[in-house]
Amino acid sequence: MIATRHIATDPQRREIEAVERLPLMEGPGDILRRDLEPILGWTGRWAWYAVRIPTGSLLRYPDEIRGLPGDIDVMGGPLTANPQALEAALQKTRPELPPQADPSWAGFIASLRVFYAKELNWPPNLDRITAVEVKSASRDSNGKIHAHRKTAKKAHYQAASLCEMGFDAVALLWIAAAAPVEATGFHSWLAAGRAAASLAQFIEQRRIELNSGQHFGQLVLRVGSLLHAPEWHSGSLGLDLIQRPAPLDVTASTQRMLLRQRMTGLLREAFCEVPFPALLPVVVRFCRACQRPFVSRAPLDRGCTRCGLTAY
Repeated sequence: MIATRHIATDPQRREIEAVERLPLMEGPGDILRRDLEPILGWTGRWAWYAVRIPTGSLLRYPDEIRGLPGDIDVMGGPLTANPQALEAALQKTRPELPPQADPSWAGFIASLRVFYAKELNWPPNLDRITAVEVKSASRDSNGKIHAHRKTAKKAHYQAASLCEMGFDAVALLWIAAAAPVEATGFHSWLAAGRAAASLAQFIEQRRIELNSGQHFGQLVLRVGSLLHAPEWHSGSLGLDLIQRPAPLDVTASTQRMLLRQRMTGLLREAFCEVPFPALLPVVVRFCRACQRPFVSRAPLDRGCTRCGLTAY
């Protein structure tokens, strides 16, 4: 039986589940961080993400600005640390590692030391905020592909609308989530990767249309998973860059500047309510009861820290 923790389990909720899990998906060796950082500035777990934020929360009146998407699926930015503290942690960490240690270990352990010493810059700097519109397709255990018809046109419209909301860059992220396979050996990991690659090929051939003249980029995230663990713990992840997003000028219109101002105001309010984050990555959600964003206690915890109700 497929566990409910996988994106492909419930075709009706696959995009919601994909959005919820996206901040946790780094892959072996932080592969997604290496791919996404130069495109969107997202630094894996060392970043903040706001998921499923209602666009209406940025508007004073429901009809103030028309033509915007109902939700912002995911927006985010990097977390930074005091450079001197990070360098000191690196100098302390390197001599402690065995000679055969991977070079990336020093940076990872030093970053953890900086975090637990509370040397992370908090609240985070909001000079750069990028966003993605998430669309997905999944293949169940019977081989059936679940994907919305005529998705491309709607997805392009939503991504283009995000470009007018005051972000520094926007991408349309297609997620190819294959059904989890049973873990019976190393070949299971390969099978999961092949299943995700096959589904990604379907998306690239049948769902993606190149957006000439538009400023948003297009990416395909391949998600192959195993039954015994969530996608970010065990499986095969990879990113295909179809179109690189163009830099956006926040000052190009009054609308962009207005929405950016309100966006940063709401985020700062949520960040300032937390003395320091308990876990990474930092995930912001929106509470329908309080009508305000909040920082989650843990990345997948949807309980509002003020009223306890489940977040939007």
